[in-house]
Amino acid sequence: MRTPDSPPGFLTELPPTGMCLLHAKFYDPATARVTGVGHLYVQNNERVGDITPRLCALAGLPADTPLRMFEEIKPTLIDPMNTGVTFSSAEIQTGDIICFQVDDPSADACALPDIAHFFEDVQHRVRVRFVPKPAPQDADDFTAADTNGSSSEDGADAATVVLTLSTKTPYSTVAERVAADLGARDPNKLRFHKVSPVSQVRVPVEPTPTSTLSDMLPPSYYSQPNAVVEGLREFVVMYERLEVTLEKLGSMRSVRVTYIGRRMKEEHVLEVLVPKGSLSQALVEATYDKVEAALRAADKVNPPKPFQLTFFEVAAHRIVRQLDGSESIDQFATRPITSEIIAMHADAAAADPAAADPAARATMDTDDAAPAAPATVEVFHFTRDLARTHSVPFLFTLIPGESWTDTWARLSAKLSLGEKELKNMGVLYGPPGCQDLAACRWLQGVRGPADAAMSPASTGQHTPDSTPPPQPQPLPQQPEEVDDSLCLYDVAT
Repeated sequence: MRTPDSPPGFLTELPPTGMCLLHAKFYDPATARVTGVGHLYVQNNERVGDITPRLCALAGLPADTPLRMFEEIKPTLIDPMNTGVTFSSAEIQTGDIICFQVDDPSADACALPDIAHFFEDVQHRVRVRFVPKPAPQDADDFTAADTNGSSSEDGADAATVVLTLSTKTPYSTVAERVAADLGARDPNKLRFHKVSPVSQVRVPVEPTPTSTLSDMLPPSYYSQPNAVVEGLREFVVMYERLEVTLEKLGSMRSVRVTYIGRRMKEEHVLEVLVPKGSLSQALVEATYDKVEAALRAADKVNPPKPFQLTFFEVAAHRIVRQLDGSESIDQFATRPITSEIIAMHADAAAADPAAADPAARATMDTDDAAPAAPATVEVFHFTRDLARTHSVPFLFTLIPGESWTDTWARLSAKLSLGEKELKNMGVLYGPPGCQDLAACRWLQGVRGPADAAMSPASTGQHTPDSTPPPQPQPLPQQPEEVDDSLCLYDVAT
């Protein structure tokens, strides 16, 4: 019975004998919404299908509209009802909830075709923030378009996308929803990364025919109690914009290439995709395309000038070999982590040796070592000992008849260092494979008498540090294309 404290609409008295009170909910698959439409009394011996006109009236539908009915035992247990049996046979009693919807075959095309799918979606519904995968630490503006920026065929920018989804949403549907919000044309060029809230480890999600959103999320026991927004648990998933589709990515190999511009300070790291099993010529062509695209993006008014790149492999900051296009890409995958590929603008003097003044004096201070024809030498940095190398090596052209002053001017422009750094730098000239300073000749900076043996103990302006030097390691074998070594000696520590 109703009391003074009973809420409005409270049942004032029990239903008559042989009748029960039912609550009704109407579900619309087109909008995926459930609406409470009221309640009704039914006879226990009345057939379930006999209340169809009354339910239609509650939902504002024509009386002859065919309906599908469900019993909501609990949100996770929705049973379809047999409209040909009585309510007593169906074990329906006062207080039960009847859910109904229009019996329309076109509902099967909806994302949630019936009330059972709707409640299942509500149970697994979460809020997901899709954020761009951070660029590598050594990435810069030059390579921004190669990580999460706009690709040449996709005009979308990297942005955060927030979606409310079911954990059972298929992987392909998730990719389509994120791509649509990003304005990306091809959802197959998105790769998602699972993020652990404990260690922030990013694990790429491999799509399969049965993959769902739950495969992108960390285990439920990692969810934080305070990570709830609008009543939904919130997770973070990282996405990455790819140059190729995920299907094609499996047949590609990523090669890390360090691109050096016309000055040594113009250093950029590129991730270049090439087919597995291909030759280094494919790497050369892909790198050219990537560099040209980046240069076009940097200056959209003036097209990039024609340029020539030299490719070589580097280990321990020394050139191992110059690539000629015939090397297998798979060889680079087995190299130690210290090995890397360098792509550098070719020396302008090598392309035009006539630029040197033939009347200039050859004062290389190397006795008879002055080249009679343009010679290519390796330039590398070291500190105190030839085995203590650092920085990026490169190839440099020596021009016959060019004075050392002019040679040093070209070399300084290539290094693009400050005046103080250049002042504290010594230059040695040595034969290929040289591992002893005594076999080298000073061209500039720290030096002893003309015939004095060159060694780390020679007169110099450097200050010895207290750190014992590491054991010298054997230098990589010099490439056949390199005739001499031009060593840069850092005096300042």
